[in-house]
Amino acid sequence: MTINYTKKPAEPYRKTLSPSSLYKGKCARCTWMIYWHNFELPSDMSLKSELARRQEKFLDGCPTHAIDPSLQRGKITLYKGKRKSEYVTINGEKTRWAFYGELDFAINYENGEFGVADGKVSLKKDTEALIKDYKNQLHSYAFLLEAPESGATQRVSSLGLVQWRIDSTYPSDSAKWGFGVETRYIPVEKNDREFQEFMAKFIGYIEGEFPEADSECYDCKWLKDIGFDYGA
Repeated sequence: MTINYTKKPAEPYRKTLSPSSLYKGKCARCTWMIYWHNFELPSDMSLKSELARRQEKFLDGCPTHAIDPSLQRGKITLYKGKRKSEYVTINGEKTRWAFYGELDFAINYENGEFGVADGKVSLKKDTEALIKDYKNQLHSYAFLLEAPESGATQRVSSLGLVQWRIDSTYPSDSAKWGFGVETRYIPVEKNDREFQEFMAKFIGYIEGEFPEADSECYDCKWLKDIGFDYGA
């Protein structure tokens, strides 16, 4: 039986919002297909995931000044474990959507404040481009802590990315082979109003009908080039 991917089933395939689906504010059509039909092109993230896991373990328990001297004094710790938020409210109305996922790092500052940091293996040098790609994902992690489905709330005062970028820096006593990793912390402004506006748009096109493809979406272009049948 041919699946008509342009039509909504009785219920969406995914019942909760994934923070990673907010990456770059993905193409509306691709996002819609993920949530209603569990359809997306495969990607091999195994190497990046392994690199990230190794770096995460290395940073677990480190003082903040080991990441960036400009950070307030505190300690960064791994904060793994799936969490679910309360339902997202848009324009005063509760939606059927809650976030479910896990964040990488929590920062416990000595002054009692709390931060969220997310580790990324990326070759990008452009700081603003990285912030644009990941700011909404970071805000969703903050929402998981500030509005949990159950348990105590944790007020998040700072957001940031811990970027691991492969470079040619080596320890002085090492052989010149393999690769080194440059680590940098990128602060991201916390803007709840802007995030609320983004979520209104994001949930709006999930709940809408089959959307147009983003003109810059490589996945949609490729599906068009191979003549993929959406079943309409």
